[in-house]
Parts: sequence; C-alpha cells; structure tokens
Amino acid sequence: MKKTYIADLPKAIGEVVTLNGWVYNKRSSGKIWFLILRDGTGYTQCVVVKGVVPDNVFNLEADLTHESSLSITGLVKEEPRAIEGYELEVKHIEVYQLADEYPISKKEHGTAFLMDNRHLWLRSRKQHAILKIRHEIIRACRDFFDNNGFVLVDTPIFTANVCEPRHFLKPNILEELLISPRAVSYTMKQLQWLLARRIALVQPSGLKNRRPGDI
Repeated sequence: MKKTYIADLPKAIGEVVTLNGWVYNKRSSGKIWFLILRDGTGYTQCVVVKGVVPDNVFNLEADLTHESSLSITGLVKEEPRAIEGYELEVKHIEVYQLADEYPISKKEHGTAFLMDNRHLWLRSRKQHAILKIRHEIIRACRDFFDNNGFVLVDTPIFTANVCEPRHFLKPNILEELLISPRAVSYTMKQLQWLLARRIALVQPSGLKNRRPGDI
C-alpha cells in the first residue's frame, strides 16, 4: 500500500493511500463519523462510514483519544467543504497506541500550565506555525552567512555564575565598565579587533561566525 504525507494528497486524488499520524479531533453523526488526522505536514479529514468498513473499525470511534497514533488507509477524494479541499474515504484503521487523556483543552490555560506541558503544547496549530516561521528566519540567517563566505565555529558554552573570565568580552558590557573604568580601553580594543576581522559575534559563550582565514 502506498504510504504518503497529508501535504501530498492533492497529487493522489483517486488513489488508495495510507497515512500515518495522530488524532487531532473527531465527531460522530449516526452511521458516519469524522476524524481529523495530523502528521506534521498538515491536517486532513477522514470519513468512516458504517457498512463501508468492518464493524471493528467503525467501533473504534468510541476508543480513540486525542493524540492517539494510527495508520489510516483510504481513497483520496476532492471535497471543497473539507480541510484543504480533500478528504480520505476510510477503508481500514490500524491503531498503534491509545493516548492518555490530553491535558490541554480548548479552554484558556495559564502560562505556567502550558510551560509545564510544553512538549504537548508544541503540537497545537499555533505553536507549530510559530516553529515553522522561526525555522524560516533561522534558515535565512544561515543562508546569508553561508552565501557571504562565513564559517560557523561552535565554541564552548560555560554554565557558571560568571560566563567568562573578566578579560573576555562580557555580555553586560555596561556593567563591566561601571565596575572597572580601566576596562573601557580594553573593551574598545576588543570591539575594534572583532570589527577589523568582520567576525559576527552571536554571543560570547555561544556561536561565532567568521570569514575564511580568520584565526
């Protein structure tokens, strides 16, 4: 059976395919019930009709929980009223895991609660969209440096009360200058050295982008 992604359904109209994903939502209406499946590339509506599928498959509606993982095999059809204009006429469902009760509901939740369940919150549409935008921004930055001859150098990251010794450039330059006026000239020399070598300093204890040939 051909396995595909939800994003590729427009190319598979009229074909029987298998989708792997998680239950996003479901609703029932007598002899027919609908399941919204997500797989990381999108969402699609799956239609389960009594008589078209075996009874054991139709009766899964009562057992399936939010974020349960499964495979759904069915016929890809155009449906203007469905998500993205396509739906899956279900032939078979194979359940891999029935998830426990999902803690994040449609009601409003506090920030502390959402951060405690961050790994689950990232599965929501809004958070997923934010991550995709973040990915595009980071990729654009990386492409800029790559296209202009910079080389990424991963430097050690120190986790201590003081990020680096005082003779290194500190994140809080103003604090350093107020504590030690003698650091003014030395700090300026550090900045001049960085600018002369066109080094992009991301963070003192993290990543540096340098042009080829820089030491």
